[in-house]
Amino acid sequence: MCGMCGLWSGMAHWSNAGRLPSGGRPGGPAGAARMAQARALGALCAHGGITARDWMLTSWILEDRSGGTLIVDSLPEVWAGVERLSGRPLDPLDEAFLDRIEAAGGCLP
Repeated sequence: MCGMCGLWSGMAHWSNAGRLPSGGRPGGPAGAARMAQARALGALCAHGGITARDWMLTSWILEDRSGGTLIVDSLPEVWAGVERLSGRPLDPLDEAFLDRIEAAGGCLP
C-alpha cells in the first residue's frame, strides 16, 4: 500500500486516542501519549521479529526482516499485521512473550 492510501484509510478506534487531529502538535500531550504507545508497541512487536514505528502520528508502519512492510491504522490491525508478516499467530499467553515482559520489570519501555 502506498503512503497516500494509509492517510485516507482507517476508521475510528479507541486505540487511536493518541492520534493527533489535523493541525495537532506533536509536542503536546497527545503526541507524548502517541510516542509512549509507539515505544511499547515496538517492544511487543519485536517478540514476533517485527519492527513497529509511528508514521506521522496517524498510522503504524510494520516491517519484517526481509523488507515486507504494512501500514496499519489501529492496534487490532497491528496484531493482524504482525501475524501476517511473521507467518505465525500471536499468543499473548506465550511463555517466552510473558518472560520478555517480566524481564522488563512487568512493563514495557
